[in-house]
Amino acid sequence: MLENQRKPPIKKGIVFFSVFLIIFSCARMGRPPGGPEDTEPPRVESITPAADSTGVALDAEIELVFSEKVRRERAEPLVKLNPEAGRLYFKWDGRAVRVRPEESLRPDITYKVSVEPGLTDLHRVKNNQSFESFFSTGMVFSPGRISGTVQVGDSVVLGARLRAVSQKDTSLVFATESDSSGAYLLPYLPLGSYRVEAFRDLNRNSRFDYTREESADTLVDLDLEPLNIDFTLRLADTTAPLLKSVETPDSLT
Repeated sequence: MLENQRKPPIKKGIVFFSVFLIIFSCARMGRPPGGPEDTEPPRVESITPAADSTGVALDAEIELVFSEKVRRERAEPLVKLNPEAGRLYFKWDGRAVRVRPEESLRPDITYKVSVEPGLTDLHRVKNNQSFESFFSTGMVFSPGRISGTVQVGDSVVLGARLRAVSQKDTSLVFATESDSSGAYLLPYLPLGSYRVEAFRDLNRNSRFDYTREESADTLVDLDLEPLNIDFTLRLADTTAPLLKSVETPDSLT
């Protein structure tokens, strides 16, 4: 009689142990939560106006569609319009963003839309490549072109800021930067006179600090022939001249 009363607890223990093994086995066999790790950086999937478009309306907006959702607060400072048309305003919709410049586009000007390196997705995967696309408000692209190199002493300069300022309208400014070989390119410029400036933008604010940054500039007339201008940057001399000595040629003069 005592043996029959002891059997049920043993059965309950076996059932509990079996359930524990099943649960533990399932926990070990399942995939990690969240799926496979995201290692693909975000990129620009499409752009409007399309690359190499002509006859774009002066009130046109720009639309960028990315391959995945990106961190908006980090993406907006990377989007540039060149030449500038005032502040850029952004309206997001999932993977897409519409960009409206503060000012109307200018007639017969070729614009560059660029996204600088640093585009980051929601998983903090970063794209270290830049993107650029050109469109024109005229029926053809502007024919002018200026290229060359930038160096300080015997060393080439990476990231030197280049600006071509139209002398007909100094508010029209085309800008670019030198690459790892010190080379730069300013394509699709309207023909005319320009002041071409080169400087090391040490604080990355796109403005020249006369007292701290090496620079060089020149005035040029741009016609149908491409120009090649090589710059050697020098730091401005801000020291005032002082009178060091006075000598007389002889005792009578």
